Amino acid sequence: MRAFLLSLVLALVASSVSAQSAPRWMTLPPTPSLPAETSSGHAPVNGVSIWYATFGSGPPVILLHGGLANSNYWGYQVPELAMTHRVIVMDSRGHGRSTRDARPYGYALMASDVIGLMDYLGVPQSAIVGWSDGAIIGLSMAMTHPQRVSRLFAFAANSDPSGVKDVDKSPVFTAFIARGKWDGMNKWLDTVSSQRVDVDVDGVTDQDSWLARLHEAGHMVLATSGTSGKNSFLPNTRDDAAFSLRGM
Repeated sequence: MRAFLLSLVLALVASSVSAQSAPRWMTLPPTPSLPAETSSGHAPVNGVSIWYATFGSGPPVILLHGGLANSNYWGYQVPELAMTHRVIVMDSRGHGRSTRDARPYGYALMASDVIGLMDYLGVPQSAIVGWSDGAIIGLSMAMTHPQRVSRLFAFAANSDPSGVKDVDKSPVFTAFIARGKWDGMNKWLDTVSSQRVDVDVDGVTDQDSWLARLHEAGHMVLATSGTSGKNSFLPNTRDDAAFSLRGM
């Protein structure tokens, strides 16, 4: 019996060591849960129903999730930010608890959804934090609705989808897509991931124009790159680094 227990312990230790040997970014962690909200509900915006929740009090900050995700992915950040801010999360149209209509997905449309939610909640201006699609939506808001954005943190945005490299071959991203399990996934991939973001923003045709437009808007903007590759939002010489505009 003692020998059996010893062998079981050794097997568990070996399994644990093997699991830890894989880099953390090569495994998809469980989706976190949001803490208890101050308020939540569905807002009628642009002909759809946008789910939202708020937490804490103070200067507002809106958290925008990436494509195929939902607001629950902000579960670890919300408690920290809610100590000093009024945190607002929302599920993008066709994601999570929000509905969609027949219109194709697009970043300008989704940016207008955020503006609509701000109007519904009576928020004249807010800081924006976004990752992936949420980061692109934030950049679109900063250029087209500069008076509504106080500052912006954009992580892993891109100005052209050709900068995304072989994500379909990544087991982590494949698991992420499978976790989404929502009917609009293929439609989202066909409409959003194949379009240049600048199609949605008048007068913005390349990365330099993005930077100039943001600078002219006078925002405090911090953008970070999550991946390397041509046409990622940051210049290739500064991958995985940060740049700032207007003193941030």
